[in-house]
Amino acid sequence: MRTQEAKPAWQRAIEEHGLSLEIASAEEFVGDCPWCGAEKHWYVNRARGVWVCHKCGVKGNPETFLGELWPLEEEVLKAKPGMRKMKNTAR
Repeated sequence: MRTQEAKPAWQRAIEEHGLSLEIASAEEFVGDCPWCGAEKHWYVNRARGVWVCHKCGVKGNPETFLGELWPLEEEVLKAKPGMRKMKNTAR
């Protein structure tokens, strides 16, 4: 049985938040932007994990990914109060 190469922590974090990435080139992944929703406009550098959306302009690095994403999750929780209970019990 062949073992799959371990993914970097930043890639696992992206995938754990329900985002999928496809190989765009030898240097980049591409996916749908978690901020504006533009399909295949969110590019992530495969080596360093830095990212940018070529539609809305949001950009960052592995350290800023969660800091940028969490405010969006809070907006969803405010819009759908029943989800807050689910989020709090998931811990």
